[in-house]
Amino acid sequence: MDTATDRDDGGRRDDPVDGTPVDPVADTPGDGAPAGRVKGLVGRVRTNKLARDSVWGMSLEGVSLLSTILVFSLLGRSLGPTDYGAYVSVFAVVNPMVTLTASGVSLALMEHAVRRQESLEETARSSITMSLVLGSVLSVIGVLLALNIVEEISAIAAITIVIGEFLVSPLSMIAASTLQSGSSFRDATKVRLATTIARTVVVVTLYAIGHLTVMVYVIVNVSVLLLVSIAALHQVGKKFGFRFLPGRFQIPMLKTNGTYSVGISAYSFQNDGEKTVMTANGLTTDTGLYSAAYRVVMMGLIPIGAFMSASHTKILEQVENEKGHHLRLSARFAAILGVYGLIFSIAAFFAAPLLPLLVGDAFEDSVEMMRWLAPIVFLRAIGATPVNGLLGLGRMGVRTLVIVVVAAISVVMYIVMIPIWGWKGAVIATMIGEVLNVVTAWTALVILQRRHDRSIDAESLTPPTPLETMS
Repeated sequence: MDTATDRDDGGRRDDPVDGTPVDPVADTPGDGAPAGRVKGLVGRVRTNKLARDSVWGMSLEGVSLLSTILVFSLLGRSLGPTDYGAYVSVFAVVNPMVTLTASGVSLALMEHAVRRQESLEETARSSITMSLVLGSVLSVIGVLLALNIVEEISAIAAITIVIGEFLVSPLSMIAASTLQSGSSFRDATKVRLATTIARTVVVVTLYAIGHLTVMVYVIVNVSVLLLVSIAALHQVGKKFGFRFLPGRFQIPMLKTNGTYSVGISAYSFQNDGEKTVMTANGLTTDTGLYSAAYRVVMMGLIPIGAFMSASHTKILEQVENEKGHHLRLSARFAAILGVYGLIFSIAAFFAAPLLPLLVGDAFEDSVEMMRWLAPIVFLRAIGATPVNGLLGLGRMGVRTLVIVVVAAISVVMYIVMIPIWGWKGAVIATMIGEVLNVVTAWTALVILQRRHDRSIDAESLTPPTPLETMS
């Protein structure tokens, strides 16, 4: 993923690592005094593209974390377990399909604009068309499913949520992805920050004036997000010199979108399927309590996601004639993340009684649920690296197959276990699915790494051609 930003000129030398201009004074510690070293570090960050991008990336992660905590806390306190359960249940129903109009489209945009070097204007405008067409069709399906599964939410609120997810939110994502594809990670991050901050301001304002209900919140939030998205599209089009309007629908981009979306959607089914099944079985209040506990535990995945994102390029690197490379790399990363995951899971177990302080006493029953869910972070930590290791071996099809199979088995377990054991059945099925993902992913990586190693051995035994001998 290209994360380049605007470059500085003016007679500065190039950085030997990434080629960006470096101020010859900025990285000189001066007389060795602390002030000189700090000045040098600040100057280095200002002139080094990777450092600047890292600062912006960390800023987004920090703001997103604070926003998540604040929004989650205020929504929980205002809505209570039942209304909060109905609210999150609608998202659980539509999230697996949203990929086709949001993240899948954004990834397809960057694939065609960056990797395939196609016209940024054509791919960006085609992305808008694809998102709107797919979003319109899927909105109808999403509304029908939500209204039939989630009985405790009004039709207007459900329709507004679905429209926001399928038609409005993707617009800002496309704007950000266009900026990132055009080598402006900083500006792309600003768009993402704007949507996050806007949502937070809406929640805080409605809470302050005593009108934070599901109906009012979703209508105001979607309206504000639409304005932010339109403004973002206008500014992005102005930056790159084109009118950011829907363009020609491109079938190749649709295929790329589908390729990316399959795995993400399957993961979403596994991630949110239990909430949908709980709601369908009339456990809306338990769904709210469970979702609150789940949300807190999932905050522990933010550092894991940041680590995997930072190491993604390293994982994709091909090392010629080095046997066991991706298996060793995945194992090393898993050891690092596993230690963190274990520490967080233990901490979450003992910190669970503090959850009602965050969302209110009505969520007292979420404490036990949070303790049951705590091990997920450890399992995700040791299961993330082999899945990406398969990408390093060029086995995207196997990676997708592992995710889809595990998700399908998890959904079946949700359907079977939740009617019998309620939320405990949801946790048991979730844990079994996570363990299955770990075992399957590592097994696939070991087998395919050994197969890759044998191909290296076979190539080393192949006699050189006459042309190679002469050279």
